[in-house]
Amino acid sequence: MKVKKLSIRNIMGVAEIEVMPNRVTLISGKNATGKTSIMSAIASIIGGGHDASLLRKGEQDGEAVIVFDDGLEIEKTITENNSKLAVSKDGMSMKSPAKYVKELFGCFNPVNFLNMNEKGRIDEILKNAPISMDMSAIGDITGGIVDGIDYMEHPLKVIDKIRTSLYDSRTGFNRVVSDAEKTKREMRNAIVDVDPSVTKEIEEKREELSRVEESISYAEQEYYENRESVNAEEQEAIDNIKAKYAEIKEAMRNKHDKIVESMQETKQAIRGELFALANQENLLKQQEHTRKYIDDLEKKIQTNNAESLRLSAAIDKLDRYKASLVADINIAGHTVNISDGKLLIDDIPYEKLNTAAKVSIAMSIAEANMGDARLAVIDGAECLDNDSLSAIAKEAEERDIQLIMFRVSEDAELTIEDI
Repeated sequence: MKVKKLSIRNIMGVAEIEVMPNRVTLISGKNATGKTSIMSAIASIIGGGHDASLLRKGEQDGEAVIVFDDGLEIEKTITENNSKLAVSKDGMSMKSPAKYVKELFGCFNPVNFLNMNEKGRIDEILKNAPISMDMSAIGDITGGIVDGIDYMEHPLKVIDKIRTSLYDSRTGFNRVVSDAEKTKREMRNAIVDVDPSVTKEIEEKREELSRVEESISYAEQEYYENRESVNAEEQEAIDNIKAKYAEIKEAMRNKHDKIVESMQETKQAIRGELFALANQENLLKQQEHTRKYIDDLEKKIQTNNAESLRLSAAIDKLDRYKASLVADINIAGHTVNISDGKLLIDDIPYEKLNTAAKVSIAMSIAEANMGDARLAVIDGAECLDNDSLSAIAKEAEERDIQLIMFRVSEDAELTIEDI
């Protein structure tokens, strides 16, 4: 089923034109020569909808008509306020013309495929590759549903996202292990040996300190009691023995000061020893806490190492499962594989394929997206070199596809030629 005639009236820059396309028809010209008008008219029929900007300035109505070699005719009439689509064959109108037209035409542009980036080409191939994913197999590999994944996407995209999620999780577990190992080493290096008997020594010193403090208190009490007694005697003989008792008090004071001073020195020494022992005791407690923390880190390391190993095994299984899914993708007689975001054709990077192979794949995808019309409308043909243009024409003939291609050129007038 091929297009026999394309008629356009009052569409954009075209007042009236009639095109009789062949197998491969190339429409060329500078901007404003009518090329875009013809292309927009065809797009309006295939895409449907209403676009008042398509109507030629100053005109009340316009139309685009496609006539096929089997008598089918599609007419799109455009006015300022609405558009009307009619489909007829042998004078008989068809119901639901928009739905019929949608099923009749394909919408894939092989030239766009040739000029896509790596990701775009992979998406188009996956979109046209019949791959199904076994959810139970994925569940066995991952140990359950992976959060944050849209399982309605293409199977290979789903698998790649699951792999990324598993990889990120494994990285997190490995980071925990690394940090814990580092902390464990640092804490082990900080540990020093402390004699556990330090606690007993502290108790003994505290008892000794208590005894000394009691002795000091007793000495103080004895002093004040003696002084009261002497004061009583002094009062009785104050006039005649004042000097004597003054000497006695001084002697007592000196004796007292020496005793207290000696005991104060002992007290300070004990306090120093007690402080040092307390530091030892605190250090002992810190070491016990450190050892317990190290034990906890060891458990943490073992747990995270185990989880990391589990995720590594899951990633390996997922990679093998993905490889089994893509092993049977075949387009135009070429084996297709996608590895690490790279498109491989017959194990060769796509960019290194010859022109014929690239065109063959692009045309195969275009053919898979076609309806009964077997027509491909291609814009941007100016980016094709002569080899690519010839290869597309050859593929179109071999696949029984009709091409209408549009190209910007230096021609002052609109040119329509068959290739």
